[in-house]
Amino acid sequence: MKKIVKISLILLSIMCVTLSAYAFSCSMSLDSTKNEYKPGDDVTVDVKLTNIDAADGIIALIATLEYDTNSLTYVSMQGQNGWETPAYSETSKKLIMSRNALVTTPETVLTINFKVKEQSAKNPTITLKNITASGGIATGDIPVADMTKTITVKTPVTPANNTVNTNTNTNTNTNTNPGTVIKPTNNTNTNTNTNAGATNQNKAPTNPSTNSTIVATTSNSSTQPDSVKTGILPKTGATRVLLVVLGITAVVSVVFYIKMKKLDINMK
Repeated sequence: MKKIVKISLILLSIMCVTLSAYAFSCSMSLDSTKNEYKPGDDVTVDVKLTNIDAADGIIALIATLEYDTNSLTYVSMQGQNGWETPAYSETSKKLIMSRNALVTTPETVLTINFKVKEQSAKNPTITLKNITASGGIATGDIPVADMTKTITVKTPVTPANNTVNTNTNTNTNTNTNPGTVIKPTNNTNTNTNTNAGATNQNKAPTNPSTNSTIVATTSNSSTQPDSVKTGILPKTGATRVLLVVLGITAVVSVVFYIKMKKLDINMK
């Protein structure tokens, strides 16, 4: 009889453990507040109970936190909705947290805060693993599947400095005055625009001043008019000399005529 009682108690215990392990379940998720981040951004991840199937509910959680330490810096974590802020070891990455009462409905239990490093990978990951949810003596421990959250980090792209606009202005001075030589003047201005996020650079001409002074050159050559050739007097000069000669001739004639008259009178 005693053997029957012992066997019955053993079978009952096995049935209770088997029923507990088979019937009770719990699932969780990791959600971030944004889909994309850039270096220097803050990242907040929410740890949520998404489904609870337990006798009286869940009252405690144990897990291990893993994340890409080359891309993310751990900042802090806080309990939510009545869950206490976890006891967390940055060395072992293990956390333990509890609640002041059993919970049977889905809710956010924890928020974890990170900061994206300047040299972050494009897709760093955050993982909670080795998770156990506990519902006390009636429910026991419930294993929960590992959770992984991958975030996207986009590095800003610097525009390439490959746009160059060159404007060349050429001015030509034309002289309409014959006999004057004009040295051509070219004004060349080069404007260079460089895109580096919104940067423009204007380069001044290499020479401080490229405006040449107009030089007039007078050339004495055989192509001058005949009136100014060597040894030929202008017409106005010839007329004046002729009048002087005629005047002198007239005076001499008059004097000669008077002398002849006087001589004629003396001879009579």
